[in-house]
Amino acid sequence: MKLEIISDTHGKHEFLTLKGADVLVHCGDFSHGSREEIISFLEWLSEQEHEHKILIAGNHDRWLGEMAEMEELKEEFRNFVFRSYGVIYLHDDSVLIDDINFYGSPYSVTFYSWSFMESEEELAKRYKNIPDNTQVLLTHTPVRNILDKTSKGEYVGSKALGHRISELEHLQLHCCGHIHESYGVMDVEGVTYVNASIENWYGKEKESIVVTL
Repeated sequence: MKLEIISDTHGKHEFLTLKGADVLVHCGDFSHGSREEIISFLEWLSEQEHEHKILIAGNHDRWLGEMAEMEELKEEFRNFVFRSYGVIYLHDDSVLIDDINFYGSPYSVTFYSWSFMESEEELAKRYKNIPDNTQVLLTHTPVRNILDKTSKGEYVGSKALGHRISELEHLQLHCCGHIHESYGVMDVEGVTYVNASIENWYGKEKESIVVTL
């Protein structure tokens, strides 16, 4: 299975040149928060030729953050996105595609007053729900000390996420975004880590990252 991974497009999706794969993955921050931006992104995503499209939210996707506070509304939105756009929207849940178990969560470590943010203690409780058989994990936040270094030299990923990943014996790939300066790929202890943050504050936008499982 070939996956094409993007994240943190922040409304610039129409300028992307995608490479093509079986599955297109977006790890959040596809907007600056408005409903109109989110619908525009979903329309664009639905037009891509990938057989499967998987999406999680990020801290800037505020309209989805407000919706997530109501469980019934969250479920309704998930169904609407799949029915109307053919997109799989994951919010702390799983999907099985061609015998590969995907799990997605939009949450990050708290800073400022963005959406989908919690303390490390709260995240530790949340990440316990990641199934043991997960093979591909999508989160908006990176793991602490892996593709999470800011321009100020600070490492701001989640320790709780790293701990849970260390327990996932079947995990092959972790996809994230959030920290734009740490775009790239790393292999650590048998797991491939991808930070696919596309928006570049310092120059030309970056490319999607393609991984084959």
